[in-house]
Amino acid sequence: MQLWGLVPFSLLILVSGVLSSQTPLNPPLTVQSTTLVDVLNADKDYTLLLSLLQRARLIPTLNKLNGSTLFAPTNDAVKRRSDNDALLQRALEDDSLRLPDNVQERLREQLLYHLVNYNITPPQDSTTQTLETLHFPKRSTDSPTEPPAPPPWLPVPEGTLGKDSQRLRLASRDGSLWLGTDAFGQGGVKVVKQQVNASNGIVYGISDMLDVPPSLGMAFLHFATVFLIVPLAQVVVKEASLSYFQKILTPDLEGILNKTSQVTLFMPVDAAWKSLDPLERLYLESKFADDDRQRILDMHTVLEEHVKWSDSFESSPKCG
Repeated sequence: MQLWGLVPFSLLILVSGVLSSQTPLNPPLTVQSTTLVDVLNADKDYTLLLSLLQRARLIPTLNKLNGSTLFAPTNDAVKRRSDNDALLQRALEDDSLRLPDNVQERLREQLLYHLVNYNITPPQDSTTQTLETLHFPKRSTDSPTEPPAPPPWLPVPEGTLGKDSQRLRLASRDGSLWLGTDAFGQGGVKVVKQQVNASNGIVYGISDMLDVPPSLGMAFLHFATVFLIVPLAQVVVKEASLSYFQKILTPDLEGILNKTSQVTLFMPVDAAWKSLDPLERLYLESKFADDDRQRILDMHTVLEEHVKWSDSFESSPKCG
């Protein structure tokens, strides 16, 4: 028996209208994507960093990256550094001061030194890990004549470290993370804000801006189990274990260390020099030993077309 045949057609229309009015419409799902730039915009502690990124035209670069880690200096960090840094002072000036893009090259390099192109896993307490940043150092030019390519500017893996980027150490000690430490996990800049996840990476807030090692004379130096990437002459002058070499270091040798790129130097520490006869050391300290000092430096230098990187040195097999 078909009851629907007994129901007036007008009533069917009415029932259908009532049913349709009671059926909720499901709007299309909108997926919100929180990028690295969105994270910075959402935190008032990063307004000055955003200004620097905009001046360096690195916002498109951040949006282009995927799975990266940004160590973001807070406003206090940028203010404190800009007080003694003319580059940052100029970059934070009013937008009415228009500067050619290529003038901002150093600023871009410094900001890229705060970027790692992968998501990091923080080290455990009392351990240190080495990160590969997006800063590829190259010989600097005093007055660039050509503007860079249009953004987004993605780093090119080439420079004074061959195809390697500038390394950066991250250490965990006393329950905190420290960035830019030495080989033993000491010193560095403290991570002061917990990680915030974005769709294309992670943001950590840090208490200071990182110092980019000068690009001129970049090289690897190995001595007393310490592995550094800085200008060699600067290391020699500051390192206590190289005090004797400092004593015989002439301006000419210092110039060679600073101007030679892609070089690996194995420098004897003070204990090694003590194996020489006192008369030999006295001769090396005289003005007559220029050629021999140069020869000694050459004997401890490996100069190739690229720099080799190793986080540590492995023991070589013993000869039979």
